[in-house]
Amino acid sequence: MNISITNVFYFPNLVDVRTAAKCGSANFKLLDAAIRTQVFDTTAKMTVRRFKNRAGPINFRDELVWQYADILDMPFRKESTRFAIKRDPVKRFLSAVDFLEKQMAKFNTQEDLGARVKEQQRTPRAYPLKGFASLEEAVSSLENGMIMDPHLNTQTFYYGNINQYDYVYDLVDMRQALEHIVSLIGNDNIPNPNFWIKSHRNKSPKILSLQLTDDLAERIKTLYRVDYDNGWC
Repeated sequence: MNISITNVFYFPNLVDVRTAAKCGSANFKLLDAAIRTQVFDTTAKMTVRRFKNRAGPINFRDELVWQYADILDMPFRKESTRFAIKRDPVKRFLSAVDFLEKQMAKFNTQEDLGARVKEQQRTPRAYPLKGFASLEEAVSSLENGMIMDPHLNTQTFYYGNINQYDYVYDLVDMRQALEHIVSLIGNDNIPNPNFWIKSHRNKSPKILSLQLTDDLAERIKTLYRVDYDNGWC
C-alpha cells in the first residue's frame, strides 16, 4: 500500500484521523503512541518486525489498514467518524522546506556524509544534501520536476476527496480539533486527557521561508492549484 492509504490513525470509539505531512500530524502520532495498547490487541503493537508476504502488509501501519479498514471505503473503518487537518498550501510548502533544510544540516555530519552521498546517487530527485541556496531555487526545482519528497506532496494526495470527511479543521484551529477528537475518543481511553487538547508543534526555524516574495507565493499557489481546487486550503 502507499502512504496515501496508510496515513490514518484509528482511535477508540471509531474515530479515524487522517493526516498529511506538515499539517500537525505530530499531535496524532503522540496520541496514537500513548493509547495504542488500549485500541488494538497486543499483537498489533509497534515493534521491529519483518513483513515477508509480498501480497500482504509491508509494515505496521499497513497491517492496521489490512486488519481494520472497510475495503470499499479505504482507508477508513466502517461507520467511523472521520477527521482531517488542512493547511494553507503556501504556508505548508514554506514549513516543509524549512524543515527539510534543518534536517539536511542536522544529518550531514562527517560520519554519515559518505553514506548519504551514495544514497543521493541512488535517488537523484531526493532533497539535496546541501539544501537549496535560495527559496527561488527550491520553487524552480519543484516546477521542473527535479525533486521528490513526501513533505512536498499535495494535500489532495494525502486526503483525497474532502467530502469523505465528517470534520475538516484548519491547522490554525488545531486546539479546537484536538478538543473535539479527544471528546469523541473518551477520557477513559486516554491517559491524562487534558494534556492532549494542547497542540504539540513540531516547529522548524525559518530559513528559506524568510525569502518569500509575492511572485514566489503566486508560483507556489500555481504548483498546489489542485489543493485550492479541492478545498484543501
